[in-house]
Amino acid sequence: MVDVVLAPGVAAPDPSLERNFSTTSSCGLCGKAGLDAVRTTAAWSVAEDPLRIGTDVLAALPDRL
Repeated sequence: MVDVVLAPGVAAPDPSLERNFSTTSSCGLCGKAGLDAVRTTAAWSVAEDPLRIGTDVLAALPDRL
């Protein structure tokens, strides 16, 4: 799961582009209708994780998945 927080001044995506369908998968992820259904508590503090991903990487994810 990728949880994105937009920087100040960055426009949110157009909600009409949202995918409104469910499917199935062996891991169960694709069958979830929303992020709340897959959200879990990490065993470590993700807020303190130094990993940052650039917008170019995020923008390329749909084509790579």
